[in-house]
Amino acid sequence: MNEKQEYPPALPALRVLVPVAFGSRGENGVRYALAEAARGRRVEVVLACVGDDEVRADVLRLRTRAEVADFLAAGAAAAMDEVAAPLRAAGIVVRTVFALGPLARELARIAEETGCDEIAVPARQGKLLPLTDPLAALARSGGVRLRVVDDAGRAH
Repeated sequence: MNEKQEYPPALPALRVLVPVAFGSRGENGVRYALAEAARGRRVEVVLACVGDDEVRADVLRLRTRAEVADFLAAGAAAAMDEVAAPLRAAGIVVRTVFALGPLARELARIAEETGCDEIAVPARQGKLLPLTDPLAALARSGGVRLRVVDDAGRAH
């Protein structure tokens, strides 16, 4: 027999930005990326941690801005390494980025600069994004999809 076998089309690759904060480890975004990879999709994850660039005056009496930034960067690196472990164990390529500045503006900048297709935001935060938020503006522009992800890792 010389019949041509039909294969389903491959799912397109997905690069997703998962915000990681000192209080939130991006669990929903991690579950989402793992679920997409389990479906057979090639997934790359950009873990982004954004620190506040506003330093209180009482802190500046004891440390320089550079020392504070270094301290925040070290903490962010440790947090992102921990978050990256299950992704890397699943064969997902992970890149980590730390930035200082306003959260939404920096996440939008990082998403554009790293070529992300989506930004995975937790459902509880995704419902709160105002229309003037830079992330929502970026999503409306068509450059990056804002993917609201529930606690089970399902996108909505």
